[in-house]
Amino acid sequence: MISIIVPVHNTEAYLSTCLDSVRSQTREDWTCIIVDDGSTDCSGEICDQYAVADKRFVPVHQSKAGVSAARNAGIEKARDEFICFMDADDYLEQDFLEKMTSEGDDVDFVTSGQIRNFHDGKTKILQPSITRDYLIEKEESLSFLALEKKLLLYAVHEKLFRTDIVRKNNLRFPEGCSYGEDLLFTFSYLNHIQRIRQVSYSGYHYRIGTGDTLSTIHRPHQFEEDYFQWNVISAFYRQKGLVTRESEKYHARRLWGIVYDGLFAYPKQEYKKGYIEKILDIPEIESLRYFQDEINCSDWIKKAILRRDKLFFKAFFKFYK
Repeated sequence: MISIIVPVHNTEAYLSTCLDSVRSQTREDWTCIIVDDGSTDCSGEICDQYAVADKRFVPVHQSKAGVSAARNAGIEKARDEFICFMDADDYLEQDFLEKMTSEGDDVDFVTSGQIRNFHDGKTKILQPSITRDYLIEKEESLSFLALEKKLLLYAVHEKLFRTDIVRKNNLRFPEGCSYGEDLLFTFSYLNHIQRIRQVSYSGYHYRIGTGDTLSTIHRPHQFEEDYFQWNVISAFYRQKGLVTRESEKYHARRLWGIVYDGLFAYPKQEYKKGYIEKILDIPEIESLRYFQDEINCSDWIKKAILRRDKLFFKAFFKFYK
């Protein structure tokens, strides 16, 4: 059986669509734990209505504590073999659970694709190229890297996690963290397993732009958050022996982007808070000189970054930001 954990906070406009998509699954052996995280709209009442109509829905009501705390509350309630996470404004194709388990349940981790539904009606499908099982080891580094490149390792939805592994290793979402908590949970879990399954299927509809999403909110510490997550992934590749020339190039490209965005994406007042120093003092700046072709920007910017030229950037932003 599968425990589907759905954190809910003020999503009454989408919640029924979400829960209806769970109820209509062709695979019927599931429990849906709906964690109402202090909603002030009708979301809590909707959760209770579904529980009355179908005992497989289990409502949990708590004071607002954030999405990580809500998911953790769901983990505490989970009693089934696998855990699957959903967001309350997303929905599933009817055969989602069936496809996720069609190759059997003798695996510790399953990841599939997602259908990104944008607010303007456009869609984008991200999906593994083939269905296969493989070990997390250097010989399969390219396969693992392909999942990362398709952004299919960062989020916790469209995945199955084995409940006993989560419990045994006391894996939880970092409470108080509102950005990147999915990535931290996923890679913490991956540290404790050897074999994964990728399913060439997309049945999870991920809505983008349904409100004040994290992607539209200015985060004053975004560089630190992005850099920390980059280090989590880099450390994982080293620990699992996955480092290859291809992975080094890809992660260097991501770090170039993090450094560039850190320097140029902030309002002028942020530079009074020591952000230039924080960015240019990271130890990996030196290694980026071997991957200068991995970022498309002006040569003078690359050279100033590689020289750690803080005075140059301060002068530049003073006049042009």
